[in-house]
Amino acid sequence: TPLEQQIVELKKKFPDVLLMVEVGYKFRFFGEDAEKAANVLGIVAYYSHNFLTASVPTFRLHVHVRRLVEAGYKVGVVKQTETAAIKAHGTNKAGPFSRDLSALYTKATLEAGEFLGGEESGERDGPIRLSSYIMCVVEEAITEHKANAGKDEVRGSFDARFGVVAVETSTGDVMYGHFMDTVTRTELESRLLACAPAELLLSASLSASTKKLLMDYAVAADVRVEKTPENSFENGGTVAALADFYGSLASSKKGCLDEKVDAGLEALMTMPEIVVAAFAHIFAYLKQFNLENVLRLGALFRPFAGQQEMTLSPNTIRQLEILHNQTDGTENGSLFWLMNHTKTAFGARLLKYWVTHPLRDRMLISQRLDAVAEIAESIGDKGRGTTVATLASTLLLLGKLPDLERGITRIYHKTATTYEFINVINAIMKAASQFQRVRDARSALLSRLISAVTSTSVIDHANKLVTSLNAEAAAAGDKINLFVAGQFPEVDECKENIKSIEEDLESFLPSYRKLLKCSNLEYLSVSGTSFLVEVPCVQRVPADWVKINSTKKANRYHPPEVLEASERMALAKEQLNISCAKAWDMFLTDFTSYHMEFRAAVQALAALDCLYSLAVVSCNQGYVRPEFVDEACLLKIEGGRHPVLDSTLQDAFVPNDTVLSGEGERSQIITGPNMGGKSCYIRQVALITIMSQIGSYVPAATAKLHVFDAVFTRMGAMDRIQRGSSTFFEELSEASTILHKATSRSLVVIDELGRGTSTHDGVAIAYATLHHLLQEVQCFTLFVTHYLNVTEVVKLFPGRVQAYHMSYLAESPEGDLDKSSVQEAAQKVTFLYKLQPGAASRSFGINVARLAKVPESCVARAAEKAAAFEDEMSSR
Repeated sequence: TPLEQQIVELKKKFPDVLLMVEVGYKFRFFGEDAEKAANVLGIVAYYSHNFLTASVPTFRLHVHVRRLVEAGYKVGVVKQTETAAIKAHGTNKAGPFSRDLSALYTKATLEAGEFLGGEESGERDGPIRLSSYIMCVVEEAITEHKANAGKDEVRGSFDARFGVVAVETSTGDVMYGHFMDTVTRTELESRLLACAPAELLLSASLSASTKKLLMDYAVAADVRVEKTPENSFENGGTVAALADFYGSLASSKKGCLDEKVDAGLEALMTMPEIVVAAFAHIFAYLKQFNLENVLRLGALFRPFAGQQEMTLSPNTIRQLEILHNQTDGTENGSLFWLMNHTKTAFGARLLKYWVTHPLRDRMLISQRLDAVAEIAESIGDKGRGTTVATLASTLLLLGKLPDLERGITRIYHKTATTYEFINVINAIMKAASQFQRVRDARSALLSRLISAVTSTSVIDHANKLVTSLNAEAAAAGDKINLFVAGQFPEVDECKENIKSIEEDLESFLPSYRKLLKCSNLEYLSVSGTSFLVEVPCVQRVPADWVKINSTKKANRYHPPEVLEASERMALAKEQLNISCAKAWDMFLTDFTSYHMEFRAAVQALAALDCLYSLAVVSCNQGYVRPEFVDEACLLKIEGGRHPVLDSTLQDAFVPNDTVLSGEGERSQIITGPNMGGKSCYIRQVALITIMSQIGSYVPAATAKLHVFDAVFTRMGAMDRIQRGSSTFFEELSEASTILHKATSRSLVVIDELGRGTSTHDGVAIAYATLHHLLQEVQCFTLFVTHYLNVTEVVKLFPGRVQAYHMSYLAESPEGDLDKSSVQEAAQKVTFLYKLQPGAASRSFGINVARLAKVPESCVARAAEKAAAFEDEMSSR
């Protein structure tokens, strides 16, 4: 059929897209698309003519697109590009309605794409993502010659160079980076964890090991994968494709576009070629969705890790449960969960970045802490009726704001509806008005952020935009009556044409009234058909009148002149719709001149929301402002508590002190019974350090520290069978990363290194690793071990390392045992959870077996064997 031929042509043009085709009041799927849609949506697929087909009603488009996108498909919406009125006056009178792809959606472009609807009524199927990055990965193999070409001794361990670009199309955020990586791909993994992409765009040049890592990650994290075409952007095409893009933008010279284009091109030209290649792939991909203009905002490009930010390795983020817990993978129980009291979605996005990128600039940390202190003072009853009280009440109003970051980005992409536009601009104006009440903030950071929100330029431009629109029409999505008269002459001309046709139609009525002898005759509109003349069935009418419909008592006609005028009216209304759509597009294009200043105001609101969130945390009982010191190296925590456990256990948590200094003790070796609190203690020290450099108060009596450049961890046991990595290999890979990357200003936390192999090998590796950290790296180290032989390193570095244990009370079980050593092995232990100097005499693993409800006979036998092994060792 002609429709089926249309579908065949569309599928040739978009072979990788699941097409939803508008046919009347339904969206239909054809062929394999129908089968896929039926499986995901739970609808029936059946044969009609030559194709399998399935359908959904048009008013449920938003629901079904989201469900298909979440299932991993690239979904295209095909709509009719002509109406009946235009078709009747065109050259395609006999053929099917013209159709073309009107919108394209994937996981990473759904929120930025053409508006789907459903949000107003709360009817939205699928998860709401805080962010949806698409990440492009380009790889280049490092030959042995290249690897050894530099002075860096470590370079020989690298086997690949990467260029990575991540774009969040709904917020305009663009991150990039280039780096060399080892066979374990820890650097690449850290970028994956940093942005948690919804989609991966993989270049054809990826090695087998890199593909395996990325595909395994995609399966585990439910990430959609798109592959770039073979041989794309060869022979310098990477730069050429982007240069053409920026050149075409520059030639358009719209508003302040030139500055943005220059910034984008300048930022790009300073990047390595491998990063430019990643940008080129992203550009080509986004062009399918008409979202490529996000790449012209070069001033907003930022590296994955800035020089003013602390390094948190992938293991640190995962093992310290910074973003997700390791039990069920949710945010509950994570550091982000503890610290997230933001009121807005865009504030939560920024806080997630702050939590994974703590500061390492002392001045910036102090500015945040000053702002947090001032907001914390304003929370509760303190300062009621003063400026600080006004600050707290104003910050609480942030919760009423929509997602402004996504809103202004959708406006920038020209995918926003009139309702979204007026809602976003009004919200920015309202926020500016509210923050104008806050004056004389003591904190320099607060003053700067409030000034950005209340910028006169932002308020003036927002007023200009709002006053040029009819608010009621904008709220109703009515583009016909949206613009003030005189703003767009083409729209005014179309309206005048319609008015003229209406006057013509009105001029016909007197003659019809006279003919039909009905003085109050008026036109009727029935079932979408207008300008009907209703006549009783018994009454005769001229032969050239066209009967349209009827009832039992009356017939309804179109006289020839009315029929001709109504056809002109239908065409004029379609032309008006087209003109209004063009006017709306021009209006949104003009908004790009103001985009950067509006974005700056929204980013300031996000930062204020984050500071409020940190202030709420800082108001917790027993929290203190950390003090950053001038000493080269110091970490002194009195009464420190694990942030997350402290919030759940309340007063039941046992605090501990920590003292490390560059002039004295740099490392602690922590021993003690299983389940005695060793891992909890070292985690709390690392988390307090991270919270301090985020700019938050911390759970302690006092906290003094220098600014750390990184936190590295090696904790827990995990294998990666799918990548051919055993538990022990993963342990040593993590340890290797620490030994290569840690500096004297890093904090290193290692828990039970070497337990994945034989005792002798494990002791040797643990000892050698700690020795290297003490002698070569000289960083602050917390080293948990059950190998008491490791504590002998204390003799080699007197005053620089000390052995500790988590205190306990041991008591013998009831009953007589033959050997005192057996009795000792079977002792019951009461944990005191307090760090004490000196190594523990044993680990009391038998006690844990008893707590785990291992059968008593098995526990007794284990105690006997433990005693026998100890006697054997002592007799040697």
